[in-house]
Amino acid sequence: MGKLQARSGEPLRLHLGCGSAYKEGWVNIDLAGTRVDLPWDLRRPLPFASGSIDAIFHEHLLEHLTYAQGLELHQRCRLLLRPGGVLRIGVPDAGAALRSYAAPEPPGSWQSERWPTPLARIASLTYDHGHRAIYDAETL
Repeated sequence: MGKLQARSGEPLRLHLGCGSAYKEGWVNIDLAGTRVDLPWDLRRPLPFASGSIDAIFHEHLLEHLTYAQGLELHQRCRLLLRPGGVLRIGVPDAGAALRSYAAPEPPGSWQSERWPTPLARIASLTYDHGHRAIYDAETL
């Protein structure tokens, strides 16, 4: 497959691991999903030229990769971004979960209603939904 590029004068923005959250004006990329522009296994290099991407966004993707796969993905993202390009990442905050373990929320809070114990919250981040890694700000 050749390298993909934006139409003349238009920014080229990638939405990685889009799932069902389609973003208009972005190239929505996922292995599967209800609506994708580019079906792609993100463990493989993306078919775009180095320095050709204006922005890359993903949320709730990184925790589904191993740390090594996540690092490799972001090394490739850095190569794809043009100078001044933006990479924006959203992941569940394991640091907040660990802080809540050390200082549990009072009964009736949203955290105590969703998870019966602070350890259950940490376990959910680690094991639920096919998660393979967890991140706090420093690790990210």
